[in-house]
Amino acid sequence: MTDPAGLADIVALDSDIARVERDFYHVFAAESASVVESLVGRARETGNPALLARSICLQCRALIARGQHAVAAVLAREGLAAFASLTDSAAWANLAARAELLRTGGCALLKLGRSGEALPLLQDAVTTAELAVARPLRTTDDERRSQHVLIRSLSNIGSALLAVREIDTAIAMYERIPAVPEPGADDPGLIDDLLLARWNWIDALHQRVRRSRAAGDRDRAEADLVTALRLLEGVSERVTAGPEVSSPITGYGRQGYYASLGRHLLLAERPDEAFEMFERQIEAISAEPDSGMYDWVLGIAHAGMAQAALAQDAPQEALRHTALALARFERHDEVEERAPVLLVRAMALRSLGEFEDAYNELEGYHALRARVEAEAAQQYAGHVTAKLGLERARAETESHRRIAATLETLGRIGQEITANLDAEAVVRILSRYVGTLLAARSFSIWLLDDAGRELRSAFGVEDGQAVSAAPLPLDHAQSWIARAVRERQDIVAALPPDQAPATLIPGTPFMPFAIFAPLIVGDRALGALSIQTDRPDAFGDNERSILRTLCTYGAIALDNAAAYRELRRTVSALQGTQNELSMRTAEFERLSLTDQLTGVPNRRHFMERATIEIAEAQRNASALAVAMLDIDHFKDVNDRYGHAAGDVALAQIALIAKEGLRSGDFLARVGGEEFALLLPGAGPTEALAIAERMRAAIERMTIRFDGFELRVTASFGVANFKSGDQTIDDAFSRADSALYRSKQTGRNRVTGDP
Repeated sequence: MTDPAGLADIVALDSDIARVERDFYHVFAAESASVVESLVGRARETGNPALLARSICLQCRALIARGQHAVAAVLAREGLAAFASLTDSAAWANLAARAELLRTGGCALLKLGRSGEALPLLQDAVTTAELAVARPLRTTDDERRSQHVLIRSLSNIGSALLAVREIDTAIAMYERIPAVPEPGADDPGLIDDLLLARWNWIDALHQRVRRSRAAGDRDRAEADLVTALRLLEGVSERVTAGPEVSSPITGYGRQGYYASLGRHLLLAERPDEAFEMFERQIEAISAEPDSGMYDWVLGIAHAGMAQAALAQDAPQEALRHTALALARFERHDEVEERAPVLLVRAMALRSLGEFEDAYNELEGYHALRARVEAEAAQQYAGHVTAKLGLERARAETESHRRIAATLETLGRIGQEITANLDAEAVVRILSRYVGTLLAARSFSIWLLDDAGRELRSAFGVEDGQAVSAAPLPLDHAQSWIARAVRERQDIVAALPPDQAPATLIPGTPFMPFAIFAPLIVGDRALGALSIQTDRPDAFGDNERSILRTLCTYGAIALDNAAAYRELRRTVSALQGTQNELSMRTAEFERLSLTDQLTGVPNRRHFMERATIEIAEAQRNASALAVAMLDIDHFKDVNDRYGHAAGDVALAQIALIAKEGLRSGDFLARVGGEEFALLLPGAGPTEALAIAERMRAAIERMTIRFDGFELRVTASFGVANFKSGDQTIDDAFSRADSALYRSKQTGRNRVTGDP
């Protein structure tokens, strides 16, 4: 039965995720980034992979907006893993979520300059998003989500193509993006997505204008300028209208309009108007200083203003704006954006007659351009490699499809043959299928003996009747089957009817057409197959290919069968050894942790247990005490009665001490006559009481040895583990000090740490 509380959490989380998905740009600009991060944490708690995947999408978008692209790429992989755990029906219902994960992962890689890896992910995102858009019986939310991710995916692919200088292909991708809806649309997030995609589209057109002008193709340049202006005019009224109409559009979406229009006016050689547009761009983004793109947008705006000022013959103003632009770009390492700013700066300095500074700036510009071009070349190489790999994969897939259709039957045969670990069963299966697939009147299998000198008949049938044959030496000069094994290649023989071979089995008809194929695994020959018929056209290329495949399967299966037999013998022989080794290992482990004289744990075991108990006490904020026990005047016992008596005394004291322990307490011998105790859960008073009972029991004890009776006493030091202690040694040291005070004040007593 579903937990109502858990179901309520899932419903609430789904609603919160849907809210952020619908209006991501507003939420991200107006609320703390922790709002998005908290969605991921809540999704992990619910254990719902679909909600986890969708929440990770949102966090990836937030990370990308804040420049944390590497983290976003890693998180996207986690989201795709969560999506992979869905059932088929759940995966089909969440196609949009998978598309967005692919898109955000690809977008992160694109931002990291790895367009060769990004493009396949983004293309997969578009395909998945198109499936999601076309999926029947989808909900309104899912339809909206699918449209969003399709638009963003197409836009990102365009950016990836621009990064590798495929401008025409990028523009074709942008042309697939729908138009911005008329005012009154109730999906502000969709409007923002469409606007941002349109700004990218216009930027691609502007790049092609510059390329066309450089190539002298002014007609193409003018046509693209007209297209770009038409795209700007198509949303001009919507973006610049008052809040009663345009409230769904964020400052980030609005600034893109002014940036695109400013760059367009620069290309149209209208710098005064361009400067004004860049000022409006700054005004638009200033409404959202926490949007994550604030610094970058300001840098873009100031770079445009610098270029416009230079065109207005205002070099001082151009220098001021280049400084502002570079300061913003420095925080984002926007190399491609900084390079043209340095060129404007160099030209402004030259206009002012500061030729040395202009030269230095120009050197910086060329260095950055070289870096940009090198990175672009590297990206293009990765893109071409990925593209070629994709084309190669497609070609191989088609080739494999044709081969798979041809070999489907052989595949099933191979599964049946190689699934057997019994050599006789393998031989029977081979014989059955050879007769089915090939026109064979006579079929035989020959296997090499263990010495590798002789071929022995493992199976033989002719016209449906079993036949047997005498062994053949591998070096037999006239045997075709022996020759196939020696040369390790198949041999097709066609003999005249009157030239029967010397190796013909007595009582069997002569078959003039035959094929002999070796059974080989790796570099080892196991034997060979022989197929014979009276049909002259029986062994063409197709039949030889089939036989080679059967030989491969048969050789693997026979080798597996032999290995299995050997393995069973080896396992049987090793089983006894393994059992003995396990017992010895267990005994060795016990001995390594036990004091041999007293049978209680040794110092090593005590320290291991102490580490565990400390961790438990810290985790549960519970008490933990340590006690040290030292036998008084133990040297006198050894000197007077001998070390054997001392050993008996130690064993007796260990036994008495163990009897005084509570469940969970731990006693160990840590030195010659020293023992240590761990007392979990014991506070100072209880720890002292336990030690006192143990001291009294030792005092009452009588030790009998070799006709003598002797008595001993013991001194104790007790300390509790404190919150500031880092290891057991801290408490151990205080218990040792308390033990020392017991010794100094008369022995046979218990002293606690003050």
